[in-house]
Amino acid sequence: MKNRSNSAGFTLIELLVALTIIAMILAMVYGSYAATTRSIDISGDRMACIERGCLALRLMARQLRCAYAPSPRTVPSDPGKTATDVSVLASAPAPSEKSAGSFQGDPRDSRGRILSFVTTGGSGGGPNAPRGLAGVTYRYDEAASTLFICRRNHTDSLRDGQELSREQPLLRNVTSIALKFHDGRQWQDTWDFKRNHGLPRAVKAEIIVADQTGRPHHLGTTVSIVQQTNVRNETVRRAATAW
Repeated sequence: MKNRSNSAGFTLIELLVALTIIAMILAMVYGSYAATTRSIDISGDRMACIERGCLALRLMARQLRCAYAPSPRTVPSDPGKTATDVSVLASAPAPSEKSAGSFQGDPRDSRGRILSFVTTGGSGGGPNAPRGLAGVTYRYDEAASTLFICRRNHTDSLRDGQELSREQPLLRNVTSIALKFHDGRQWQDTWDFKRNHGLPRAVKAEIIVADQTGRPHHLGTTVSIVQQTNVRNETVRRAATAW
């Protein structure tokens, strides 16, 4: 009786070659997947970093746009006042610098308080935050690479504002921040409400924020200030002009 012939199969060398090819294919697929995942994560982190910076600048821009300078005049309660009465009211002493909610801006301030002013744009504390006048102070801590914000209530009676909340971090990983103030003719590095006799015409803010990889992102905005003042001052001005 003849022996049955051996069935067809793979040799050990063929199996090793096949396993090597499969391993190489899997390695390439996994490498491509890992690279794509890392790229998506990096892009997501960069977008989140830019979005946080834009939100912080948007809040600052809204508050700056509505910067408020209270009127140093008294309102004539009687529409029948004479020109003499109006001139007396117009010459009334102005409130103190502190009560007037003076606008202070200095990106090189030793305490890090780069910006402080009163705004009608709200405190920016969310939808449930109190509305109306609010005092706002921005402080940049270079050592912590963090921009802080402090909000406080501010009454229309020109009295000192009451604290609304403690200082809170607004934006982290800030490597640099720069401010410029326009007086109507040129840009200035600092601004003092008393020295400059009022609010700036515009404010330019530029910040550099770093993402998790350390890559810097430059963000900036230029805000025109509406020069909001107490409406009662406009009443006195119009009355004086009419006379």
